[in-house]
Amino acid sequence: MENNNNNKQNSSSKLRSKILKILPKAAAAVHVTFQNPPFSPGRDHHNHNHNTGSSSGSSKLKPSPFSGPIMIPDEARRKPKHGGIDTQEPTSPKVSCIGQIKNKKKRIINKHNSNSNTDTTTKKEGSNRFQRMFFHTGKPKTGLKNSSAIPAPSSKSSYLLAQENNNALPIGHMRRFASSRETFSNFDWKAQIAPEDINNRDCYSEDDRPAAGSDVEDEHDEEEEVVIPFSAPIGGRGVDHETLDNLNLQPRKEINLWKRRTMAPPRPLQLKPVLTAKDMIRPINKRISGFNWESHKYNWWENLESKVGEIAKAGFTSVWLPPPTHSFSPQGYTPQNLYSLNTNYGSEHHLKALLAKMKQHKLRSMADIVINHRVGTTQGRGGIYNRFDGIPLSWDERAVTSDTGGLGNRKTGAIFQGFPNIDHTQDFVRKDIIGWLRWLRHNVGFEDFRFDFAKGFSAKYVKEYIEATKPLFCVGEYWDSCNYRGSSLDYNQDSHRQRIINWIDGTGQLSAAFDFTTKGILQEAVKGEFWRLRDGQGKPPGVMGWWPSRSVTFVDNHDTGSTQAHWPFPSDHIMEGYAYILTHPGIPTVFYDHLFEWGNSIRNQIVKLIDVRKREGIESRSSVRILEAKQNLYSAIIGDKVCMKIGSASWCPSASHTQWELATSGHNYAVWRKQLEDPDAQEVKDFVHSQLQLTDSVLESCAARPNLRHKLTNLFDHPHYTVPFRRSHNTYFYFHNSGLQPHSVLYMQNGFHAGAQPHLLLDPNALSPDGSVSLTAVSVSQHADFLAYGLSSSGTDWVTINIMRIQDKHLLPHTLSWVKFSSISWTHDTKGFFYSRYPAPKEGQLVDAGTETNTNLYHELYYHFLGTDQSQDILCWRDPQNPEYRFRASVSDDGRYIIMYIEQGCDPVNKLYYCDMSELTNGLQGFGNKQEEEDAHAHATMLPFVKLVDTFDAQFHYIANDDTLFTFLTNKNAPKYKLVRVDLKEPINSWFDVIHESERDVLESACAVNGNQVIVSYLSDVKYVVQVRDLETGCLQHHLPIDIGTVNGISTRRQDSVFFFGFSSFLSPGIVYQCDLGTQAPVIKVFREIVVPGFDRSQFHANQVFVASKDGTKIPMFIVARKDISLDGSHPCLLYGYGGFNVSVTPCFSVSRIVLARHLGCVLCIANIRGGGEYGEEWHKAGSLAKKQNCFDDFISAAEYLVSVGYTQPAKLCIEGGSNGGLLVAACINQRPDLFGCALAHVGVMDMLRFHKFTIGHAWTSEFGCSEKEEEFHWLIKYSPLHNVRRPWEEFGGGSIQYPSTMLLTADHDDRVVPLHSLKLLATMQYVLSTSMKQSPQTNPVIARIECKAGHGAGRSMQKIIEEAVDRDGRKENKNKGMEYQPRVLKKITSQSYGTG
Repeated sequence: MENNNNNKQNSSSKLRSKILKILPKAAAAVHVTFQNPPFSPGRDHHNHNHNTGSSSGSSKLKPSPFSGPIMIPDEARRKPKHGGIDTQEPTSPKVSCIGQIKNKKKRIINKHNSNSNTDTTTKKEGSNRFQRMFFHTGKPKTGLKNSSAIPAPSSKSSYLLAQENNNALPIGHMRRFASSRETFSNFDWKAQIAPEDINNRDCYSEDDRPAAGSDVEDEHDEEEEVVIPFSAPIGGRGVDHETLDNLNLQPRKEINLWKRRTMAPPRPLQLKPVLTAKDMIRPINKRISGFNWESHKYNWWENLESKVGEIAKAGFTSVWLPPPTHSFSPQGYTPQNLYSLNTNYGSEHHLKALLAKMKQHKLRSMADIVINHRVGTTQGRGGIYNRFDGIPLSWDERAVTSDTGGLGNRKTGAIFQGFPNIDHTQDFVRKDIIGWLRWLRHNVGFEDFRFDFAKGFSAKYVKEYIEATKPLFCVGEYWDSCNYRGSSLDYNQDSHRQRIINWIDGTGQLSAAFDFTTKGILQEAVKGEFWRLRDGQGKPPGVMGWWPSRSVTFVDNHDTGSTQAHWPFPSDHIMEGYAYILTHPGIPTVFYDHLFEWGNSIRNQIVKLIDVRKREGIESRSSVRILEAKQNLYSAIIGDKVCMKIGSASWCPSASHTQWELATSGHNYAVWRKQLEDPDAQEVKDFVHSQLQLTDSVLESCAARPNLRHKLTNLFDHPHYTVPFRRSHNTYFYFHNSGLQPHSVLYMQNGFHAGAQPHLLLDPNALSPDGSVSLTAVSVSQHADFLAYGLSSSGTDWVTINIMRIQDKHLLPHTLSWVKFSSISWTHDTKGFFYSRYPAPKEGQLVDAGTETNTNLYHELYYHFLGTDQSQDILCWRDPQNPEYRFRASVSDDGRYIIMYIEQGCDPVNKLYYCDMSELTNGLQGFGNKQEEEDAHAHATMLPFVKLVDTFDAQFHYIANDDTLFTFLTNKNAPKYKLVRVDLKEPINSWFDVIHESERDVLESACAVNGNQVIVSYLSDVKYVVQVRDLETGCLQHHLPIDIGTVNGISTRRQDSVFFFGFSSFLSPGIVYQCDLGTQAPVIKVFREIVVPGFDRSQFHANQVFVASKDGTKIPMFIVARKDISLDGSHPCLLYGYGGFNVSVTPCFSVSRIVLARHLGCVLCIANIRGGGEYGEEWHKAGSLAKKQNCFDDFISAAEYLVSVGYTQPAKLCIEGGSNGGLLVAACINQRPDLFGCALAHVGVMDMLRFHKFTIGHAWTSEFGCSEKEEEFHWLIKYSPLHNVRRPWEEFGGGSIQYPSTMLLTADHDDRVVPLHSLKLLATMQYVLSTSMKQSPQTNPVIARIECKAGHGAGRSMQKIIEEAVDRDGRKENKNKGMEYQPRVLKKITSQSYGTG
């Protein structure tokens, strides 16, 4: 059960990655060990088997007499053979807004300005008084073709003269205005735009880029600096020709959109893991900018603090605040004393109170960073205020660029006229800025940065600042004029977005940028020009279409809207704009005014769109398929999850797209989502409720159910035990169930000598009154001092780890949350243990753990010290570059090494790293102290693992080690597995085989024991063989005699000569054997045997036959029946199969199946079809990916055999399978509905085109393929149950053929195979076969059993197991008695809840 060093059970399996697979559910012979026990053939009793023993080796997942809490085994280890799913950047949407308190009069002014067609050249205000104080106002420099200065309307002649002479306008000719709207309300912004010549583009292909020094290059340089809107209170600035010559425009820095068809997309982040896309973008989901241009008038820190709760409730997770430090102007964009937090927005005290309250509500804070310019305190060179005496960062004139009146170097970007511009080329300046940014991060508490006027200094300095200060997210304001032809926006904006992309690339891809390209195009498109929203390549035309994970989209902000209204979005089309950006990729931004000041209707619509985006998982890199882009209509499908339209034209998804339902709509927009995929949607709840009513009405007609319940209860009522495992000197632990207890109870006992008494250690039945809390994992420390155990609620895969001091049963106060797919491995000093987890969801993202559908990404490995909070755990490993990787650690037998397994997908392959803990200075405690000095986990150094195996070529699992000589179980060049050894001192050339691969049998497990021996188990024609071999040489020493059945739970430590193992078979409920290797020949005796009262095994026989499949392959099948059976075709028959993920379905005992055999004369059959692991990896691969159809052919052939030899007939043949087996059942009734009379599909994968989009489904692409790849799409669409429901009476030309009676079984907390799979197939079958027709030939019912407070099958109480068996088998009995159910209720209910589509 536990991966502990000295006493390890046979659950550290070479195929234990099954916990991430869709594990087998239901049928009488599947036995799998996993974190939460799967719904397997003996699920009815598995839930009472606690496989807690320990082995010093590794094995496949083993069956056991009954299941329950187990030590989490060596999880999934499968890898996509065709590249798997593309690694996705973290793409949590970010919604921002900038706001102000406006009265209605101001809003009318906004609307008046919203008709502007072009963006402006300035966005902040100033006065000549400011300019005379801070900037030289002498004769302007010449040589600039296009000036960025903006004249007043009255100075038009001067403006034209300046243009003719290629001169920048004098400061005195620039428009003067203060920081309020009224002073420039009559200013004609349209008249002031200097249109960019779009023929002089700023990006070239490799062929047409001009040579250095050519005339073309000079023209390009002159055109580079066009009109620059910016974030500061002074308008007007210019850049001289000499400055432009100094700009770095080297081709190697460009990502060229003109050649993007042949170029690779922007490279992924290559810096330290702490600065990856995950760290910068994923943590922010929805952002609100908490200020506007007038906010300084309203005690803003206090004002905003009062809104924190409301902001969090609306779903936002981050707040963008205005510049937080002292400024010469009230808005904060003319900074002076950078270390003073007392501003017009409020005091330092109020700011910190705001940040503290935001933290309480889990809202991130973003600081607006203004480091392009700074207001001096003292006049320096030339009488300009360019010295900063008397305040922190007391720079002299060297800190100011030479072209803005200082003694520094020339500007590295656009000049911000009116103030001293900071010279970022100076080392001392950058050092001081870095220190200030760190102060904002660590002392003040900001987490993210927004770089104001990012065009003013080289992007390489932004890169340096981010690397040095490690903010979690950054965005730059790179505002440039769009391309115009006169007053009309040009259709082609490629050069505009190219400039933004080049800036992003210049930051080392560490910063996102506001997508001004998308804004400019969108606000023209909504006026009836939606053709603009598709570029020449069919993509969205802004930065969003090329680099969406770095595109921060918005409708308006404090510059474009608010009282400045430099470039406002058309006010009567606001919601069309939000319908676009909130459903599309990129990082959407919401404007404060729209959310809080434009009325409840606008607010509610925005919040609803945000909710749809969150629920449907639209991310910054979601795909976009544009359907329509014409004059009055734009429509698209985003991420295959959301369909939307904007525009006045009527439109909805085509009639064939029956999977869409309306999610929200408003004036000129509508958004649809996939049906039945959101468990919290009211439509889904209504559908589930109606289906429960229908199922109850069907089951009530099954008169045999009370009698069946009585028989099942009596047969389940017998004591059962797990294999014991040993800790310390002579302390044993095991699970025991007296019979009908909801869950088995953990006991401990000091030896098994006469008089030794067991002591109850942990009773999970006391944890919840309804048995919904189950024990899923236990791990005892080396000296039996502490017990770490995992609890799951309602059967979910999520686990909470608790810790108990064993001596007095004292529960330690700290628990570990969000644990999933994890082992628990103690270090030998008993100071703590290793475990794995996922990042905690953001507040509001998860209400009921286990009901979510979002993807599990970014697994992490931690070490927990006893007595400390989880927040102090040591981050040992993570890999943000590979979000789908999973990590699991175990400690070696000698306690010296940490062995880490890295897994992706579900193929039997893994990477293998190790860390020598003896080489850690001051051990793990010292390493933890080092992390605390490194800015928490986000930027902490991880454990120094050595990469022993760094490819996904094969599977490797630790068996034993002697110093640096390690033994592993592997399938490297051995599809049936072998034992190998390697010396860590010489890892390249020292590998050699200890036990060679068998030609026929599969090596299932290996456990070191008795010093230098190893217990190995083989699977030979689906029957177990157990041997004792020499650990050093691999030589065979002994065969252990066992019956035909399954070996599970080998429990031993290497130093022990005595070990235990469990055994079960179709006719043997369970035996625990004790084997002593301390004598010359092994001595085996029965330690405990499980007896089921009233069961006489002598009445039955179990045979194995080999059936020819469609292609001639021989398929093994077990058949269990009464000895006196006559083959006349009259018997009900249950056929079970799985066929996937290398899982071997081996013989084991099932109480519920025996009831069917005893009382109904049912024949029980297990088909070992391809896709499983019964004959090694070749057998597995013969039933996966492009060869998946082999599984269905094998299963159908097995069914045909049972009919042909007289065991049964189609009307009496029931097929059953769970998880991957549920897929098997559903696919087979689609392909051969005439062959079966009844079908039970448990928690099946039914939508093969979208399975990878939910929870851990992405790990299954190695087994099935991925619909996002064209070739694999064609594999999947041919058998996907959801997409292949047909009317058999039409397909086969016979009116009497219909689907068998079908029950789809699922559960509300199944976060492995989410319920939407079964619900969608259920609705589709009911509609196609029944409700879409007036008189349907389909009379067999199609119903669902939807269990509450249950998951994929694990952790269910005994009572739930019995009730499901009653419903499942009672329905089966009625069917076999020839019951015909006319689906009148079915028609009524499904037509109401599912309608016609």
